[in-house]
Amino acid sequence: MKKSMVKIAVALIITVMSISGISVAVAQDNATVQSVIPVLEVSVPSVVTVGEEVVLSVTERSNGMPVAGVSVYSLSYPLTALSAIDNCIWPHVFNYEFLGKTGGGGNLTCVLDTVGVRLIMATREGYGPGLVRLTVRPNLAGDWA
Repeated sequence: MKKSMVKIAVALIITVMSISGISVAVAQDNATVQSVIPVLEVSVPSVVTVGEEVVLSVTERSNGMPVAGVSVYSLSYPLTALSAIDNCIWPHVFNYEFLGKTGGGGNLTCVLDTVGVRLIMATREGYGPGLVRLTVRPNLAGDWA
């Protein structure tokens, strides 16, 4: 019984991640999708270092205008996919952190303190979400000097 539940959970997780990946890819392609609602776009360096100040910029994708009051989250993956399957509990699949809200210029400054690959998600009512991938690397020079 436990093995069948694990198989069902794995199939469900794979299906959800596949569907969400396809929808993100479609949403990123401006040429093929005519959006009824405005969509947010997040600009951030692709690689940052732990403890480094990061400036996130959120704009409206269609016209490049900054958007204020956008909630920005950082989602990270668990250490192993098997730990999520063993627990069979959805909240353990992703760890998330609220980074803050953008100011009047559409910018948010934050410091990330955990190494790993993150998905930065920007949301605001009336807008489609903005998503971008960010890699946080360790600060290898910090304590060696």
